[in-house]
Amino acid sequence: FFLLSYGEKDQNIKIEISRRTVKAKYNLETFLGVSMLVIDKADMASCKLAALINRKKTASRDIFDTNFFIKNSWDFNEEVFKQATGLDFKKGLAKAIAVVKSFDQKEILANMGELLDEKQKKLAKENLKVDALFALKSYLFVLQDKVIKRDRVGTRRKIKKKK
Repeated sequence: FFLLSYGEKDQNIKIEISRRTVKAKYNLETFLGVSMLVIDKADMASCKLAALINRKKTASRDIFDTNFFIKNSWDFNEEVFKQATGLDFKKGLAKAIAVVKSFDQKEILANMGELLDEKQKKLAKENLKVDALFALKSYLFVLQDKVIKRDRVGTRRKIKKKK
C-alpha cells in the first residue's frame, strides 16, 4: 500500500492496490485530477468483512473498517462475500463476531496509528472492539429478524389457503 501525506495537519490517504481475484464491481472515479478504478462500496465492505475472517492474524484495520461500514449503513454484496470466503453471509457474520471477540484489546491500534489522529486513536482504544461487536451483532440480528418476519408472513398465507 501507499500512504500519502499532504501536510502535518491534513488527513493521510491510504491507497491499496489489490491483486485479488474476487469478481467485484469497479467504478471510474477521479481523485485529485487522476482517473482510477475504485471498488464499489458494497463490494469493498464485503471484501473487508471477508478479510476480517480470512486472515491468519486478525488485522485491527479490518475491525475498524467493518465497524465503519456498518455504522454508516453501507450495503454488503453477499455474492462477493461468499466468493471470497465460501461462507453464507450470516455464517460469515457469526464468524466475524467470534474473531472480534477473541481479538486482543492491546493490539487494537496495531498498524493503524499512522492513519488516525489522536482523538480517533483514543476512541479506537477505548471503544472499537465493543462498538464493532455491537455493530456486527445488530446487523446479524436484523438479517435474522427479516428472515423470521418473511417466514411468519409465508406461514400465515399457507394457513389461510388451507382453510
